[in-house]
Amino acid sequence: MSASASYPSLRGRSVFVSGGATGIGAAFGENFFAQGAKVAFVDRDAAAGRALAERLAAGPNPHDAPAPLFGDCDVTDIDAL
Repeated sequence: MSASASYPSLRGRSVFVSGGATGIGAAFGENFFAQGAKVAFVDRDAAAGRALAERLAAGPNPHDAPAPLFGDCDVTDIDAL
């Protein structure tokens, strides 16, 4: 049995995750990417966000999804967003 659900319909779909550098947001991004989704995420933790994006881009990519995009951003700051 798989540790996470499988959703073939996510392949090629675009996904945006706020708070995606750590915790549950990172888990969502990792799983969406693993299922072939095009993932973009933002977070205030720039170091963790860059590290996650680099790790995902360098790791296995069975669905040939584009490398995840990370933006250093606080979504409560409207000008930054």
